[in-house]
Amino acid sequence: MKTRIVVRTSTPWETMTLDDFYRQRDPMLTPMAKAEVKNPHYIKYWEEAYKRSFCMYRAMCRDACMQQHREVKADAITVGVLNLPLDGEDEILLPIDDDDAYDVGIIDTLRQTFDRGVNLVVWPRRTNFLGKLRIEPFTRYLDTCNWAIRKSFVATFPEWPTVLAYHWIGSNIVGQRFQHVERATSLMGMAQELLKPALGNIPLRHPSMIELDIPLSTYYMHTGSISFSQGKKMAPHHDLVEYLRGLPLHPLLS
Repeated sequence: MKTRIVVRTSTPWETMTLDDFYRQRDPMLTPMAKAEVKNPHYIKYWEEAYKRSFCMYRAMCRDACMQQHREVKADAITVGVLNLPLDGEDEILLPIDDDDAYDVGIIDTLRQTFDRGVNLVVWPRRTNFLGKLRIEPFTRYLDTCNWAIRKSFVATFPEWPTVLAYHWIGSNIVGQRFQHVERATSLMGMAQELLKPALGNIPLRHPSMIELDIPLSTYYMHTGSISFSQGKKMAPHHDLVEYLRGLPLHPLLS
């Protein structure tokens, strides 16, 4: 089966100003996403710390990750969920943010895994948090880039763009279609459910879903991640400029 990487957004970072960034009115943005782009103070501190344009930096991150996508050698790459062609032959879809990346070798693994009757494949999330790698084992939910889905399956959802664009919502939508969601039974698993119930990280299970035991992608949490400016990641630091100066940029740029 052919494979297609679907980069969720087509944000024109290289031509955007910060005013453009704050004025985003994309109808695909959820209330949570809209809240994440309305923190002007953080980006002001970020630009002061790094002495560069935030939007140009994000363009560089996107381009570095796009180069990684090309090296993965999928059959096609679509930029922007709404640009995905749902017609034609079936494909394995790999949805991802524009600042994350897949491992070289993922395509061969998925082609061997997507057998007849398989609709969804998930794998452990590898996170690069400020330059340090860690593997997060709770994987039976759809996170930023730890899953692949059959196109003919996702096309049966009236809200298919939302499934692909917002993994935390998509996880709940797919779980409803599967008609049962198996809750974690370990203490750590239950703690995960209590901490982030709104993000849909209640583990999914279904006969048409396969869990792999190896990570195949990297979620990059860098200082230019929009989510990095939210909540406890920034709150404890009174001098944000000085704090940011001591942190690395996106690892693919070094």
